[in-house]
Amino acid sequence: MKVSITHSEVKRQNTLYYVHCQVDFNEEEKAIIRERSLYDQTLSFDGNVNYPPGAETSIQPWFLQTAARILFLVGLAATFFNANLAAVCWIAAAGCFFYRKNMERDQTRGLEHDISIRKIMQGPFSVCGFNNPVATQVHEDEIRKQLEVLKGFLTASASLPMPKTFEL
Repeated sequence: MKVSITHSEVKRQNTLYYVHCQVDFNEEEKAIIRERSLYDQTLSFDGNVNYPPGAETSIQPWFLQTAARILFLVGLAATFFNANLAAVCWIAAAGCFFYRKNMERDQTRGLEHDISIRKIMQGPFSVCGFNNPVATQVHEDEIRKQLEVLKGFLTASASLPMPKTFEL
């Protein structure tokens, strides 16, 4: 197992600090995972795993929901006076609605603390330290410990225990 760990920061409303980890399993480990169907085994972290930078935004979902409702009602009233204005309001309301749904999905996805072996095999993952640059060192140590546990788990899963015979 070859592990590469890097650090980065993303400046948004608040600065987000990330620890990125790329795990390359060797062929023997891939065979163990495949043979024992260990793809759904998970590693748990204190930080948020694969937290999208776009989830940290100053616009709140409730604001977009309210704006969509107001635009829809204005568009409904404008239907009787100006069809073009009504169409613009309805399109803007739909845009607010879909943007809010996308934002809520990103925020929900960003609350995960677990990652499966399947996702680790698919590519790099990251753990977010939010506004604390010191937390990235803690997360790096946590990643190292979890990967050591994973390595031990794969080694233990490599062979079946010997059959035992006993008398009751």
